Amino acid sequence: NTDGCWGVYPFLESGNIIASDRQEGLFILGAEEQQGSYLEGQITEEGTGANLSGVAVTVEGEVTYDESNVFGAYATGIAAEDTRDVTYFKVFYFPQTVAIPFVNGEIYEQDIQLERIPQYDINIKVLDANTLAPIEDASVRLEHVYVSEEGTTADDGNLSVPLFYQDNYDLIA
Repeated sequence: NTDGCWGVYPFLESGNIIASDRQEGLFILGAEEQQGSYLEGQITEEGTGANLSGVAVTVEGEVTYDESNVFGAYATGIAAEDTRDVTYFKVFYFPQTVAIPFVNGEIYEQDIQLERIPQYDINIKVLDANTLAPIEDASVRLEHVYVSEEGTTADDGNLSVPLFYQDNYDLIA
């Protein structure tokens, strides 16, 4: 199959780009350049100051996103000049949203501190449905959209599970 563009030359003094294919011929394209609007910064844990890696950084209305690296640094941007909400999210931390004024050709610096979600424990007791006797060594799993926890009940049928999100979970025993 020989469809599509076979050659492109973008280095003309005029700034034009020429492209050709076997079906349609030669195209002379003009380019309208515009500098992007940039955002960068450092993401750390509130209280400890530890760098946070793997924090998702999303800009409202954009399909691309960035993640902070092992040093907690991130860098992203958009083509438009606009004020947009930027959300910072990492599992086990409260998400944070900040309105950022994006300006073409400029780098906006925004350092973020994310607060860790406090852990709490939930106690589960597994009983036999007929006799109501405690079941020892029962496998229990709690599933949430972000995390899952599992464990095995003690001889009294009890299990304490650490959780972070006060939300609905699926319980499988």
